[in-house]
Amino acid sequence: MKFAIRTTQILESPTLAVTAKVQAKISQGLPVIAFTAGQPHLLPPDQMLKALADNANQSKYTPASGVAPLREKVAQRESERNGRKFKKENISVAAGVKPALTCSLMCLVNPGDKVLLVAPFWPSYREIVIACGGIPIVIQTNATDNYRLTTDLLKQAFVEHGGSNLAAIILNSPSNPSGIVYTKDEFLGFADVIRTHAPQISIISDEIYEDILHQGQAHFSLLGLAQDLNVVKVSGWAKGYAAPGWRIGYAVGTEEFITRYDATQSQLMGNPPAPQQYAVMGAFDDHGAFPRELSKIYQGNVQKASELFEKAQIPFIKPQGAFYFSLLLGDYVGAGKKFADDWALADYLLENFNVGGIPLSPFGGPAGLRLSLACDPNLVEEGMNRIIAGLKSLR
Repeated sequence: MKFAIRTTQILESPTLAVTAKVQAKISQGLPVIAFTAGQPHLLPPDQMLKALADNANQSKYTPASGVAPLREKVAQRESERNGRKFKKENISVAAGVKPALTCSLMCLVNPGDKVLLVAPFWPSYREIVIACGGIPIVIQTNATDNYRLTTDLLKQAFVEHGGSNLAAIILNSPSNPSGIVYTKDEFLGFADVIRTHAPQISIISDEIYEDILHQGQAHFSLLGLAQDLNVVKVSGWAKGYAAPGWRIGYAVGTEEFITRYDATQSQLMGNPPAPQQYAVMGAFDDHGAFPRELSKIYQGNVQKASELFEKAQIPFIKPQGAFYFSLLLGDYVGAGKKFADDWALADYLLENFNVGGIPLSPFGGPAGLRLSLACDPNLVEEGMNRIIAGLKSLR
């Protein structure tokens, strides 16, 4: 069998790979604590579960863009959040944010086009860009700026990689894996740089964690702040409403974009699952109460982890949103150190201390571990203490 070249370029999801390894250990009866998959530990709110049960008989195809009532509800919410008018024709529902992102890039990226990624980034960005025939270009952030994108770094990227084949940039706030939340002023600064250096490019704004914010943080989007630029937003109900397995997300864009997007989605993926489309409409009834409760729980988890790692003098990126926690473990990884890479360090902690985390290097970040703290708070202290014990054993 002759395989396509892209199959040698696209890497397996590190999250799914490590999660499978962790689950194998758990199935053997080992007391593993997993901080791997980025999925909330709670069930979706009752009104969504009831709506799913009530619509279990929705077994027929729907339009590729999703059912009109859901698109209308999303359009209303996006209009309210972004201070501009959206109609259902600006919305397309997808079978999760990953398909929404994939279809968006397929509409915007030609073979050989460049797409800017801000490190650390969700690893799927890179692989989806490659699958679309694009070239991922990584903007490396640094510890001095707490791994945040700055206007200077963005300008430098445009100077080095600008041109007719620069198609897009992907921005993610709150961020996976760092938990960074960009401020209104930061976004306005990015918009000014883009207007000056590359007004033709598309901005894909991944806002799947928009509802999970720590105290004192606010969510902003270029969809509302820079209405003159080419912004496509992708989001959904996987994180804020604890429904990752339901596979429902959406894209927001101009009517022209959504028309092309719908045609692409109709051929690649068909329609999103019908019962779940009706089920997530229940999320609009609680006016954000459920994700606010999740945010409180996960901010508590982050605070506990911060206290423990600060006491143990282990560096990390302090998150402001989402539910991830990035440990910076360069002292243990690299030439002349205990481990060649952070994959080996993650394996060591899993095999010897029964605790699972995702290596940070596939995210384009420094050597370390990404921990998903979307878990029962009772697991956090024990799990963090296992990691600390494992790292202390290496000193």
